[in-house]
Amino acid sequence: YDGILVNSVGTKGIFSWYTYDGILVNSVGTKGIFSCLMQEPFKSLPVIWTIHESELALRSRQYISNGQVQLIDDWRQAFNRATVVVFPNYFLP
Repeated sequence: YDGILVNSVGTKGIFSWYTYDGILVNSVGTKGIFSCLMQEPFKSLPVIWTIHESELALRSRQYISNGQVQLIDDWRQAFNRATVVVFPNYFLP
């Protein structure tokens, strides 16, 4: 077949990651799937994370100033699992 097959899955439920060649993620809210993707045999599954949340930087500063460092650490852990993290700008809708 030509092109790439894309399936949309939620963050709850049981999925067979064996049927995927890669994962596209577009929200910090989906970081819950990363606990599964950080374990074998899925550690080598490519993850491309596109961050569209325009207030991510502002919120991270607020979390740090409020002492909510655990939230920042959770995001860092999830970002570290990603193969690529993309922060699109107005050139990339």
